[in-house]
Amino acid sequence: MGGLRGLRPPAPAYPAIQTEGTLVTQTGLAAYDDASMAAARDIYYYAAFSYDCAGNYSAGTTTSRDRSTSYWLGDISPTGSWDGLITLTDLSAFSLTFGKVDGGSGWNEEGDFGPTDDWGRFGIRCRTTWWTSRI
Repeated sequence: MGGLRGLRPPAPAYPAIQTEGTLVTQTGLAAYDDASMAAARDIYYYAAFSYDCAGNYSAGTTTSRDRSTSYWLGDISPTGSWDGLITLTDLSAFSLTFGKVDGGSGWNEEGDFGPTDDWGRFGIRCRTTWWTSRI
């Protein structure tokens, strides 16, 4: 029986223990806004670890981690100054990229904002191609 199978490389790993990765904050607050991630357009992977007065840390679990982009998919800037909005300027830059070959003349990686991991507008952009193979 035939069919299609979509394949993609695995995402980067989340920190598994409290000493992996870069310390973002150590706080007693229930929430934290990482304003430092605005410095670079990227996908950020977070893990939270609780600790007690004796310095014992909790284990990393799937419910204590998350990821985020530091930009809106579709906010394209040929000059490198993003405004956090999707406007006609972005649409114009995207239209110049449409149909171009990855790495070729006129290619703009910011215009390659799909597909996302959940196929939605708030999803995480897949950094590599989704390969489709026939079974």
